[in-house]
Amino acid sequence: MTDTTPSLVTFGTFGTTVVAVGARPERHPDAARQLEKAGFAYRPDAGVHELPAETHPQDVVLRIEFAADLLTAAGVDGLGIDPDLTRLLEQQARHLAAQAHTAGLPGPDGPPAPTSRDPHGGAPSPTRTR
Repeated sequence: MTDTTPSLVTFGTFGTTVVAVGARPERHPDAARQLEKAGFAYRPDAGVHELPAETHPQDVVLRIEFAADLLTAAGVDGLGIDPDLTRLLEQQARHLAAQAHTAGLPGPDGPPAPTSRDPHGGAPSPTRTR
């Protein structure tokens, strides 16, 4: 028989906002405090903790990991993540990688190879003639 008990805290999305569901301060004050330490703000009208809308996608991942670490250290059992959040984060990561590639910034495979013969990556020195 499988356990169908829902996770105490599940990270997911609410529209385009990243949220943590299941840690209402009146029911789970320790979990709520840990989420707030990780940067999630409680919205009593919706009953969820959320990250600010302008949070950078890479920061979202770090904040979720930090919140999960804090919750685990505080003894919270049953953390979950909604598959829709996973897809959203993967989509945002691909978009950021494409922007970085277009801008010539280092991507996941490292910086672009230098095009000059100068070992420091600068323009080649003009050859002196005597």
